[in-house]
Amino acid sequence: MDITATTGMTTGLLRVPGATLYYEVRGTGPMLLISQSGEGDAGRSTDLVDHLVTDYTVVTYDRRGLSRSTMDDPADGATMAQHADDVHRLLAGLTDKPALMLGCSLGASIGFHLAIDHPGQIGTLIAHEPVTPRLLPADQRAHHEKELEHIQQVHRRDGLAATIKMVAEVLGIDPSNPDAEPGLTPQPMTPQRVRNFGFFLEHDFTAVIGDTLDVAALTDTQTHIVPAAGRTTPRTVFDNKCAFALADMLDTDPHRFPGGHNGNTTHPKAYAAALRTILDAVWRGGSIVGQARAHSRDQAVGAGVAVTDHAIGLRRGQWPVREFVPLLSYWINDSSAEDTTVEDGRWRAVQTRKPYDHHRAHRRRPAGGHRGQPPLRRRRASRRGKGSPRGQSLRNPGDLHTFRAPGLRP
Repeated sequence: MDITATTGMTTGLLRVPGATLYYEVRGTGPMLLISQSGEGDAGRSTDLVDHLVTDYTVVTYDRRGLSRSTMDDPADGATMAQHADDVHRLLAGLTDKPALMLGCSLGASIGFHLAIDHPGQIGTLIAHEPVTPRLLPADQRAHHEKELEHIQQVHRRDGLAATIKMVAEVLGIDPSNPDAEPGLTPQPMTPQRVRNFGFFLEHDFTAVIGDTLDVAALTDTQTHIVPAAGRTTPRTVFDNKCAFALADMLDTDPHRFPGGHNGNTTHPKAYAAALRTILDAVWRGGSIVGQARAHSRDQAVGAGVAVTDHAIGLRRGQWPVREFVPLLSYWINDSSAEDTTVEDGRWRAVQTRKPYDHHRAHRRRPAGGHRGQPPLRRRRASRRGKGSPRGQSLRNPGDLHTFRAPGLRP
Protein backbone atom coordinates (compact mmCIF):
# COMPACT_ATOMS: atom_id res chain seq x y z
CA MET A 1 0.00 0.00 0.00
CA ASP A 2 1.58 3.26 -1.21
CA ILE A 3 0.36 6.29 0.75
CA THR A 4 0.68 10.02 0.04
CA ALA A 5 -0.42 12.65 2.56
CA THR A 6 -1.58 16.12 1.49
CA THR A 7 -3.35 18.87 3.39
CA GLY A 8 -6.52 17.35 4.81
CA MET A 9 -6.34 14.25 2.64
CA THR A 10 -4.40 11.01 2.39
CA THR A 11 -4.27 9.23 -0.96
CA GLY A 12 -2.95 5.79 -1.68
CA LEU A 13 -2.55 2.93 -4.10
CA LEU A 14 -3.35 -0.62 -3.06
CA ARG A 15 -2.33 -3.66 -5.03
CA VAL A 16 -5.15 -6.23 -5.30
CA PRO A 17 -5.43 -9.35 -7.49
CA GLY A 18 -5.57 -8.18 -11.10
CA ALA A 19 -5.63 -4.45 -10.39
CA THR A 20 -4.28 -1.46 -8.44
CA LEU A 21 -6.82 0.56 -6.46
CA TYR A 22 -6.66 4.30 -5.88
CA TYR A 23 -8.28 5.64 -2.72
CA GLU A 24 -8.63 8.81 -0.64
CA VAL A 25 -9.08 9.28 3.11
CA ARG A 26 -10.36 12.48 4.72
CA GLY A 27 -11.71 13.56 8.09
CA THR A 28 -11.70 12.18 11.60
CA GLY A 29 -14.00 9.88 13.55
CA PRO A 30 -15.56 6.49 12.83
CA MET A 31 -14.54 5.10 9.44
CA LEU A 32 -17.15 5.54 6.71
CA LEU A 33 -16.53 4.07 3.27
CA ILE A 34 -18.54 5.46 0.34
CA SER A 35 -18.96 3.17 -2.65
CA GLN A 36 -20.16 5.41 -5.45
CA SER A 37 -22.71 4.66 -8.16
CA GLY A 38 -22.29 4.38 -11.91
CA GLU A 39 -19.11 5.75 -13.42
CA GLY A 40 -18.32 7.76 -10.30
CA ASP A 41 -14.79 7.62 -8.95
CA ALA A 42 -13.34 8.86 -5.65
CA GLY A 43 -13.97 12.50 -6.56
CA ARG A 44 -17.62 12.07 -7.53
CA SER A 45 -18.73 12.37 -3.89
CA THR A 46 -16.53 15.34 -3.03
CA ASP A 47 -19.41 17.67 -2.03
CA LEU A 48 -20.98 14.99 0.18
CA VAL A 49 -17.64 14.22 1.81
CA ASP A 50 -17.14 17.91 2.60
CA HIS A 51 -20.22 17.73 4.86
CA LEU A 52 -19.11 14.55 6.63
CA VAL A 53 -15.40 14.97 7.41
CA THR A 54 -15.95 16.74 10.73
CA ASP A 55 -17.57 13.61 12.15
CA TYR A 56 -16.26 10.69 10.11
CA THR A 57 -13.07 9.38 8.57
CA VAL A 58 -14.40 9.13 5.01
CA VAL A 59 -12.87 6.69 2.52
CA THR A 60 -13.63 7.02 -1.19
CA TYR A 61 -12.02 5.08 -4.00
CA ASP A 62 -12.01 4.44 -7.73
CA ARG A 63 -13.55 1.06 -8.51
CA ARG A 64 -11.27 -1.17 -10.55
CA GLY A 65 -11.35 -0.07 -14.17
CA LEU A 66 -12.25 3.55 -13.37
CA SER A 67 -9.90 6.56 -13.46
CA ARG A 68 -6.77 5.82 -11.40
CA SER A 69 -7.65 2.22 -10.42
CA THR A 70 -5.97 0.44 -13.28
CA MET A 71 -6.43 -3.19 -14.26
CA ASP A 72 -3.74 -5.54 -15.45
CA ASP A 73 -6.03 -6.41 -18.36
CA PRO A 74 -9.01 -4.04 -18.76
CA ALA A 75 -10.69 -6.52 -21.10
CA ASP A 76 -11.16 -8.88 -18.15
CA GLY A 77 -13.88 -6.70 -16.63
CA ALA A 78 -14.93 -7.38 -13.05
CA THR A 79 -17.51 -9.36 -11.12
CA MET A 80 -19.49 -8.13 -8.15
CA ALA A 81 -17.55 -10.52 -5.94
CA GLN A 82 -14.27 -9.00 -7.18
CA HIS A 83 -15.52 -5.48 -6.47
CA ALA A 84 -16.45 -6.59 -2.94
CA ASP A 85 -13.09 -8.27 -2.44
CA ASP A 86 -11.40 -5.02 -3.45
CA VAL A 87 -13.32 -3.14 -0.73
CA HIS A 88 -12.52 -5.90 1.75
CA ARG A 89 -8.80 -5.58 1.09
CA LEU A 90 -8.95 -1.78 1.18
CA LEU A 91 -10.68 -1.69 4.55
CA ALA A 92 -8.42 -4.42 5.94
CA GLY A 93 -5.46 -2.18 5.13
CA LEU A 94 -7.00 0.84 6.84
CA THR A 95 -8.69 -0.48 10.00
CA ASP A 96 -9.16 -3.59 12.11
CA LYS A 97 -12.60 -2.43 13.34
CA PRO A 98 -16.03 -2.73 11.71
CA ALA A 99 -16.56 0.20 9.34
CA LEU A 100 -19.67 2.06 8.27
CA MET A 101 -20.56 1.96 4.58
CA LEU A 102 -22.71 4.05 2.28
CA GLY A 103 -23.39 2.10 -0.89
CA CYS A 104 -25.11 3.99 -3.69
CA SER A 105 -26.69 2.00 -6.53
CA LEU A 106 -23.94 -0.38 -7.66
CA GLY A 107 -22.08 0.48 -4.46
CA ALA A 108 -24.98 -0.92 -2.41
CA SER A 109 -24.85 -4.16 -4.41
CA ILE A 110 -21.13 -4.38 -3.67
CA GLY A 111 -21.93 -3.85 0.01
CA PHE A 112 -24.27 -6.87 -0.03
CA HIS A 113 -21.44 -9.15 -1.15
CA LEU A 114 -19.14 -7.65 1.45
CA ALA A 115 -21.70 -8.26 4.21
CA ILE A 116 -22.11 -11.92 3.23
CA ASP A 117 -18.56 -12.84 2.20
CA HIS A 118 -16.70 -10.90 4.91
CA PRO A 119 -18.91 -10.96 8.02
CA GLY A 120 -18.15 -8.37 10.65
CA GLN A 121 -16.11 -6.05 8.43
CA ILE A 122 -19.06 -3.71 7.82
CA GLY A 123 -21.02 -2.79 10.94
CA THR A 124 -23.74 -0.82 9.13
CA LEU A 125 -24.53 -0.60 5.42
CA ILE A 126 -26.78 2.17 4.12
CA ALA A 127 -28.00 0.60 0.87
CA HIS A 128 -29.33 3.38 -1.35
CA GLU A 129 -31.36 2.03 -4.27
CA PRO A 130 -29.25 -1.07 -5.02
CA VAL A 131 -29.11 -2.31 -8.60
CA THR A 132 -29.66 -5.94 -7.64
CA PRO A 133 -32.22 -7.66 -9.89
CA ARG A 134 -32.12 -10.78 -7.73
CA LEU A 135 -34.10 -8.89 -5.07
CA LEU A 136 -37.09 -8.85 -7.41
CA PRO A 137 -39.60 -11.54 -8.42
CA ALA A 138 -38.41 -13.73 -11.29
CA ASP A 139 -40.45 -12.00 -14.01
CA GLN A 140 -39.35 -8.51 -12.95
CA ARG A 141 -35.77 -9.67 -12.56
CA ALA A 142 -35.72 -11.05 -16.13
CA HIS A 143 -37.31 -7.87 -17.49
CA HIS A 144 -34.77 -5.54 -15.90
CA GLU A 145 -31.81 -7.73 -16.82
CA LYS A 146 -32.97 -7.51 -20.44
CA GLU A 147 -33.22 -3.72 -20.01
CA LEU A 148 -29.56 -3.59 -19.02
CA GLU A 149 -28.56 -5.84 -21.93
CA HIS A 150 -30.48 -3.59 -24.33
CA ILE A 151 -28.66 -0.52 -23.00
CA GLN A 152 -25.35 -2.25 -23.67
CA GLN A 153 -26.42 -2.96 -27.25
CA VAL A 154 -27.43 0.66 -27.79
CA HIS A 155 -24.10 1.84 -26.39
CA ARG A 156 -22.18 -0.36 -28.81
CA ARG A 157 -24.32 0.76 -31.75
CA ASP A 158 -25.13 4.43 -31.10
CA GLY A 159 -22.55 5.63 -28.58
CA LEU A 160 -22.69 7.30 -25.19
CA ALA A 161 -25.10 10.19 -25.88
CA ALA A 162 -27.99 7.88 -26.74
CA THR A 163 -27.09 5.53 -23.90
CA ILE A 164 -27.09 8.13 -21.12
CA LYS A 165 -30.70 9.02 -21.92
CA MET A 166 -31.73 5.38 -21.60
CA VAL A 167 -29.84 4.93 -18.32
CA ALA A 168 -31.59 8.01 -16.92
CA GLU A 169 -34.99 6.56 -17.84
CA VAL A 170 -34.25 3.18 -16.29
CA LEU A 171 -33.04 4.77 -13.04
CA GLY A 172 -35.78 7.41 -12.85
CA ILE A 173 -33.51 10.42 -13.45
CA ASP A 174 -35.12 13.39 -15.22
CA PRO A 175 -32.42 15.43 -17.04
CA SER A 176 -35.03 18.08 -17.96
CA ASN A 177 -35.64 18.81 -14.28
CA PRO A 178 -32.18 19.10 -12.72
CA ASP A 179 -33.29 19.53 -9.10
CA ALA A 180 -30.09 20.19 -7.17
CA GLU A 181 -28.60 22.27 -4.38
CA PRO A 182 -26.68 25.40 -5.40
CA GLY A 183 -22.91 25.66 -5.50
CA LEU A 184 -22.07 22.07 -6.48
CA THR A 185 -18.61 21.15 -7.72
CA PRO A 186 -18.78 20.94 -11.54
CA GLN A 187 -18.58 17.41 -12.96
CA PRO A 188 -17.90 17.96 -16.69
CA MET A 189 -17.95 15.12 -19.19
CA THR A 190 -14.19 14.84 -19.49
CA PRO A 191 -12.48 12.21 -21.66
CA GLN A 192 -11.71 10.25 -18.48
CA ARG A 193 -15.35 10.30 -17.43
CA VAL A 194 -16.36 9.11 -20.90
CA ARG A 195 -13.94 6.18 -20.51
CA ASN A 196 -15.40 5.47 -17.07
CA PHE A 197 -18.89 5.38 -18.54
CA GLY A 198 -17.67 2.95 -21.18
CA PHE A 199 -16.24 0.56 -18.60
CA PHE A 200 -19.33 0.88 -16.41
CA LEU A 201 -21.73 0.09 -19.25
CA GLU A 202 -19.73 -2.73 -20.77
CA HIS A 203 -18.34 -4.48 -17.72
CA ASP A 204 -20.27 -3.43 -14.61
CA PHE A 205 -23.64 -3.93 -16.32
CA THR A 206 -22.46 -7.43 -17.18
CA ALA A 207 -21.45 -7.94 -13.53
CA VAL A 208 -24.94 -6.92 -12.38
CA ILE A 209 -26.67 -9.18 -14.89
CA GLY A 210 -24.46 -12.15 -14.02
CA ASP A 211 -24.49 -11.55 -10.26
CA THR A 212 -24.74 -14.69 -8.11
CA LEU A 213 -25.69 -12.97 -4.84
CA ASP A 214 -27.66 -15.13 -2.40
CA VAL A 215 -30.14 -12.43 -1.41
CA ALA A 216 -31.73 -14.65 1.24
CA ALA A 217 -28.43 -14.54 3.15
CA LEU A 218 -28.92 -10.80 3.68
CA THR A 219 -31.52 -11.60 6.34
CA ASP A 220 -28.92 -13.37 8.48
CA THR A 221 -25.81 -11.25 8.23
CA GLN A 222 -23.84 -9.53 10.99
CA THR A 223 -24.08 -6.28 9.04
CA HIS A 224 -26.92 -3.93 9.97
CA ILE A 225 -28.45 -3.16 6.56
CA VAL A 226 -30.52 0.02 6.23
CA PRO A 227 -32.54 0.20 2.98
CA ALA A 228 -32.72 3.69 1.48
CA ALA A 229 -34.47 5.34 -1.46
CA GLY A 230 -34.57 8.80 -3.01
CA ARG A 231 -37.66 10.87 -2.27
CA THR A 232 -38.13 11.84 -5.90
CA THR A 233 -37.24 8.53 -7.53
CA PRO A 234 -40.36 7.13 -9.26
CA ARG A 235 -41.71 4.02 -7.54
CA THR A 236 -41.99 2.24 -10.88
CA VAL A 237 -38.31 2.19 -11.83
CA PHE A 238 -35.84 -0.63 -11.37
CA ASP A 239 -33.60 0.75 -8.62
CA ASN A 240 -36.49 1.99 -6.46
CA LYS A 241 -38.21 -1.39 -6.75
CA CYS A 242 -35.01 -3.01 -5.49
CA ALA A 243 -34.87 -0.66 -2.48
CA PHE A 244 -38.44 -1.47 -1.47
CA ALA A 245 -37.95 -5.20 -2.14
CA LEU A 246 -34.92 -5.13 0.17
CA ALA A 247 -36.94 -3.36 2.85
CA ASP A 248 -39.75 -5.91 2.55
CA MET A 249 -37.28 -8.77 2.81
CA LEU A 250 -35.76 -7.24 5.95
CA ASP A 251 -39.23 -6.50 7.34
CA THR A 252 -38.66 -2.77 7.65
CA ASP A 253 -39.29 0.47 5.73
CA PRO A 254 -36.78 2.21 3.48
CA HIS A 255 -35.42 5.53 4.67
CA ARG A 256 -36.20 8.31 2.22
CA PHE A 257 -33.22 10.49 1.33
CA PRO A 258 -33.27 13.93 -0.34
CA GLY A 259 -33.22 13.94 -4.12
CA GLY A 260 -33.55 10.95 -6.38
CA HIS A 261 -31.25 8.13 -7.42
CA ASN A 262 -28.23 10.46 -7.35
CA GLY A 263 -29.29 12.43 -4.28
CA ASN A 264 -25.83 12.00 -2.77
CA THR A 265 -24.42 14.18 -5.57
CA THR A 266 -27.36 16.51 -6.30
CA HIS A 267 -28.28 17.27 -2.66
CA PRO A 268 -25.05 16.65 -0.73
CA LYS A 269 -25.82 18.93 2.23
CA ALA A 270 -29.30 17.55 2.89
CA TYR A 271 -28.17 14.02 2.09
CA ALA A 272 -25.29 14.28 4.56
CA ALA A 273 -27.70 15.48 7.26
CA ALA A 274 -30.01 12.50 6.67
CA LEU A 275 -27.07 10.11 6.59
CA ARG A 276 -25.63 11.55 9.81
CA THR A 277 -28.97 11.11 11.59
CA ILE A 278 -28.96 7.39 10.84
CA LEU A 279 -25.27 6.78 11.49
CA ASP A 280 -25.28 8.77 14.73
CA ALA A 281 -28.16 6.68 16.02
CA VAL A 282 -26.33 3.49 15.14
CA TRP A 283 -22.94 4.59 16.47
CA ARG A 284 -23.97 6.30 19.69
CA GLY A 285 -23.73 3.20 21.86
CA GLY A 286 -19.94 2.84 21.50
CA SER A 287 -18.30 -0.56 21.25
CA ILE A 288 -21.41 -2.63 21.78
CA VAL A 289 -23.22 -0.61 19.13
CA GLY A 290 -20.36 -1.42 16.78
CA GLN A 291 -21.27 -5.08 17.28
CA ALA A 292 -25.01 -4.38 17.26
CA ARG A 293 -26.40 -7.63 16.01
CA ALA A 294 -28.54 -10.44 17.31
CA HIS A 295 -26.59 -10.93 20.56
CA SER A 296 -25.88 -7.33 21.55
CA ARG A 297 -28.68 -7.52 24.13
CA ASP A 298 -26.98 -10.51 25.73
CA GLN A 299 -23.64 -8.71 25.65
CA ALA A 300 -25.09 -5.65 27.33
CA VAL A 301 -26.85 -7.56 30.10
CA GLY A 302 -23.77 -9.70 30.64
CA ALA A 303 -21.69 -6.56 30.98
CA GLY A 304 -24.01 -5.24 33.70
CA VAL A 305 -25.59 -2.52 31.58
CA ALA A 306 -28.78 -2.32 29.60
CA VAL A 307 -29.63 -0.78 26.28
CA THR A 308 -32.49 0.94 24.51
CA ASP A 309 -33.63 -0.23 21.09
CA HIS A 310 -33.74 2.20 18.22
CA ALA A 311 -35.73 1.59 15.07
CA ILE A 312 -33.24 2.41 12.33
CA GLY A 313 -33.90 -0.36 9.81
CA LEU A 314 -34.66 -2.99 12.46
CA ARG A 315 -35.82 -6.41 11.49
CA ARG A 316 -37.37 -8.98 13.78
CA GLY A 317 -35.00 -10.99 15.92
CA GLN A 318 -32.27 -8.31 16.07
CA TRP A 319 -31.36 -6.00 18.89
CA PRO A 320 -29.41 -3.00 17.53
CA VAL A 321 -28.93 -0.45 20.26
CA ARG A 322 -28.87 3.30 20.42
CA GLU A 323 -27.33 4.10 23.77
CA PHE A 324 -26.57 2.68 27.22
CA VAL A 325 -29.28 3.28 29.80
CA PRO A 326 -30.09 1.88 33.25
CA LEU A 327 -33.06 -0.16 32.02
CA LEU A 328 -33.71 -2.21 28.90
CA SER A 329 -36.89 -0.90 27.29
CA TYR A 330 -39.14 -2.72 24.85
CA TRP A 331 -41.16 -0.64 22.41
CA ILE A 332 -44.83 -1.54 22.13
CA ASN A 333 -45.83 1.52 20.14
CA ASP A 334 -46.74 0.60 16.56
CA SER A 335 -47.26 4.04 15.04
CA SER A 336 -44.95 5.95 12.70
CA ALA A 337 -44.45 9.01 14.87
CA GLU A 338 -41.45 11.26 14.52
CA ASP A 339 -38.56 11.16 16.97
CA THR A 340 -39.80 11.19 20.56
CA THR A 341 -37.82 11.22 23.79
CA VAL A 342 -39.20 10.14 27.15
CA GLU A 343 -37.26 10.14 30.39
CA ASP A 344 -38.13 10.01 34.08
CA GLY A 345 -34.64 10.20 35.60
CA ARG A 346 -34.15 6.44 35.63
CA TRP A 347 -34.37 5.51 31.96
CA ARG A 348 -34.42 7.20 28.60
CA ALA A 349 -36.14 5.90 25.48
CA VAL A 350 -35.93 7.24 21.95
CA GLN A 351 -38.30 6.32 19.15
CA THR A 352 -37.17 6.97 15.57
CA ARG A 353 -39.94 6.77 12.98
CA LYS A 354 -41.54 3.31 12.71
CA PRO A 355 -40.80 1.31 15.86
CA TYR A 356 -39.81 -2.30 15.95
CA ASP A 357 -42.75 -4.66 16.57
CA HIS A 358 -41.98 -6.39 19.86
CA HIS A 359 -45.43 -7.96 20.11
CA ARG A 360 -44.28 -10.91 18.05
CA ALA A 361 -41.01 -11.15 19.92
CA HIS A 362 -42.94 -11.27 23.20
CA ARG A 363 -45.20 -14.01 21.90
CA ARG A 364 -42.25 -16.07 20.71
CA ARG A 365 -40.14 -15.65 23.83
CA PRO A 366 -40.75 -18.30 26.53
CA ALA A 367 -41.95 -16.95 29.85
CA GLY A 368 -38.71 -17.97 31.49
CA GLY A 369 -36.57 -16.29 28.84
CA HIS A 370 -34.07 -18.00 26.58
CA ARG A 371 -30.32 -18.01 25.82
CA GLY A 372 -29.69 -17.37 29.50
CA GLN A 373 -31.80 -14.22 29.56
CA PRO A 374 -33.98 -13.42 32.59
CA PRO A 375 -37.75 -13.55 32.15
CA LEU A 376 -39.50 -10.34 31.25
CA ARG A 377 -41.10 -8.29 33.97
CA ARG A 378 -44.03 -6.89 32.05
CA ARG A 379 -46.07 -3.86 32.96
CA ARG A 380 -49.33 -2.96 31.28
CA ALA A 381 -49.55 0.46 29.73
CA SER A 382 -51.71 2.79 31.75
CA ARG A 383 -53.12 4.69 28.82
CA ARG A 384 -53.86 3.78 25.22
CA GLY A 385 -52.53 5.99 22.47
CA LYS A 386 -54.63 7.22 19.58
CA GLY A 387 -54.13 6.54 15.92
CA SER A 388 -52.47 3.16 16.31
CA PRO A 389 -54.32 -0.15 16.44
CA ARG A 390 -52.30 -1.57 19.31
CA GLY A 391 -49.91 1.22 20.18
CA GLN A 392 -49.58 3.18 23.37
CA SER A 393 -48.77 6.86 23.61
CA LEU A 394 -45.40 8.00 24.89
CA ARG A 395 -46.82 10.31 27.52
CA ASN A 396 -45.89 8.32 30.63
CA PRO A 397 -43.47 5.62 31.77
CA GLY A 398 -46.27 3.04 31.61
CA ASP A 399 -45.97 3.19 27.86
CA LEU A 400 -42.98 0.84 27.89
CA HIS A 401 -42.46 -2.76 28.90
CA THR A 402 -39.22 -2.82 30.88
CA PHE A 403 -37.08 -5.10 32.94
CA ARG A 404 -34.07 -4.34 35.03
CA ALA A 405 -30.70 -5.72 34.07
CA PRO A 406 -29.09 -7.81 36.82
CA GLY A 407 -27.24 -5.83 39.48
CA LEU A 408 -28.39 -2.43 38.28
CA ARG A 409 -29.97 0.39 40.22
CA PRO A 410 -32.42 2.79 38.62
